[in-house]
Amino acid sequence: PAERIAGLIPFESGSSASLFRCVIKRPEPLRMEVNGDIHTNAPDVITQFLAELRVYRSVGRHHNIAGFVGCIPGVGMVLEQIEGQTLLPRIRAQPPAAVRVSWYNQLLDGLAHIHSFDLSHGDLNTLNIIVTPSDTIKLIDFGRSVGALEKPQVCSRPFTSPELLRGDRADGLLCDAYALGMLLVCIDMGDLVDVDPAIQRKNEWAPDYDQLKLFASRVKGYL
Repeated sequence: PAERIAGLIPFESGSSASLFRCVIKRPEPLRMEVNGDIHTNAPDVITQFLAELRVYRSVGRHHNIAGFVGCIPGVGMVLEQIEGQTLLPRIRAQPPAAVRVSWYNQLLDGLAHIHSFDLSHGDLNTLNIIVTPSDTIKLIDFGRSVGALEKPQVCSRPFTSPELLRGDRADGLLCDAYALGMLLVCIDMGDLVDVDPAIQRKNEWAPDYDQLKLFASRVKGYL
């Protein structure tokens, strides 16, 4: 269907066809024998693949979410190829304030779109965000996404919310909000922040707000 490639730019067009660069994301379960017993991560891999597929099929096209083209049976998901870097090296490059504010607005736009379908991202961090050469944000990797009534999973440090670290009941959308607050700390500080999980679990950690020049008030709301 034409809507599947809406927004994708062909790298070559001819009289009868257009060519697009895409990537295939293929699930790769592991299987090993330990002391005569067979162990596999196949159930986890399948769960994550289906969670990601649900997000792409639910949210449709959005300029801040990696484009989903479709699935090839027996092969995997076909996604748009995104030129750029993950957010972490771009943060460390210390871009101008206007660029960082634009990143935040785009992160919020993409995340709000996902949340409007009662789905979470589930693992929002500096490596699951691509920044294109034109400073467009693209959210990727939705394998830990959960629905409104589903139990969220512990995600990457230091972006996991205190209630998840404690094993308490948690809301996936609110956990995304906490992760967004931690992302803003990283964007403002210009690097990945290191937080002791034992302190974070007790909800006793907070950044030095005097050092946050752009997002102090926003971070207070999210954390």
